[in-house]
Amino acid sequence: MKSSPPEAKAFPYFINKPLIGVLSCPIGRRTRPILSNYRELIIQGRKRGITVYVFEPRGVDWKRRQVWGWTLGREAGNGWRLYKFPLFDVVYNRIPNRKAENRPEVQKCIEQLERENIPFFNPCYLDKWVVYNWLAQDRKLTGHLPKTRLFSIAGLTEMLDKAGSVYLKPRAGSVGRGIMRIDKTPSGYRVHIKTGKGYAAHTENGVAGIAARLKSKQPQKEYIVQETVDLARYRGRIFDIRTLIQKDLQGEWKVTGMGARLAAKNAFLTHVPNYGQVVPLKDVLSELLENSEIRMHVIYDRIIELAHAVGTCVDRNSNMAFGELSLDIGLDANLSLWLIEVNSKPFRFDEPDIRILSRNRVLDYATYLTRSKQKGSETS
Repeated sequence: MKSSPPEAKAFPYFINKPLIGVLSCPIGRRTRPILSNYRELIIQGRKRGITVYVFEPRGVDWKRRQVWGWTLGREAGNGWRLYKFPLFDVVYNRIPNRKAENRPEVQKCIEQLERENIPFFNPCYLDKWVVYNWLAQDRKLTGHLPKTRLFSIAGLTEMLDKAGSVYLKPRAGSVGRGIMRIDKTPSGYRVHIKTGKGYAAHTENGVAGIAARLKSKQPQKEYIVQETVDLARYRGRIFDIRTLIQKDLQGEWKVTGMGARLAAKNAFLTHVPNYGQVVPLKDVLSELLENSEIRMHVIYDRIIELAHAVGTCVDRNSNMAFGELSLDIGLDANLSLWLIEVNSKPFRFDEPDIRILSRNRVLDYATYLTRSKQKGSETS
């Protein structure tokens, strides 16, 4: 560590175990991480007698085994305070985006965590093509995957000829950024995009024009081509089922919650930053299933079964410690489930009950990893 904040004092209170460090870093012009994202986690930890602080890579002094980290003040109305803490027992990775994750100081911190044998979960963002190939090897999941391949002009042409409609997605994309929908029409190809001003569409005469647009707009990015699923609609708008799975105190995958994300009218993306809308899943399914409680429970059970299979598959193939995954699950007109996307480091859920439970699940899994390391040390 090159320099330490001179005003930081040692944390003046008793430190409850496990001591959880949340790894983050500033983005944009900020001089510190967006601390408000971690308020609920720290509050829930304090209620459970667990100490949580937020740190950035340059805040770790590995030689002295000290960390400069932020946490909430203890008095009513107190805001964020910077203190000097002992080295963490376990680290929860919340580096805010892929660009930040690739910074040298972040990668060095991750490498040091591995050398120190410090439990560390949510190690990286996921590559859509890599994840698809993991899932495609699992017989439980193959029937739930839209046809997908790496982008090429020949491959795009073939898929459009067969399916008539596809999505182009950056392999390393998040929150719907860079996604296009391509529909084959009698006059050519209709290209739907999301711009800073909203949704727009234009027509290309041939697939080569689509490829040229990709190269000019995103020359460094690789894309996948994913067949469009004919999703069921709620009041004329497409939706998907955002499902959060997390590991518990036993290190097992559990469904923390699920909610519907409704696209804007005539839009093709359901993400809230892309004008999507949060809708209670029960309301959507009640209308689609004509208020049949039995059919609703069948759908819920099938989502839980699918979600558990996805988490198990990612564990088996990645050989990494993921503590949470967000799944975008589509429901088609025949009520079949389709796994549209799998994302690590999910953004917070808007539903309050899911959000609070999710914070406690993070604490659960951090506790599990700490206990597992302690048991390993005792038996070695």
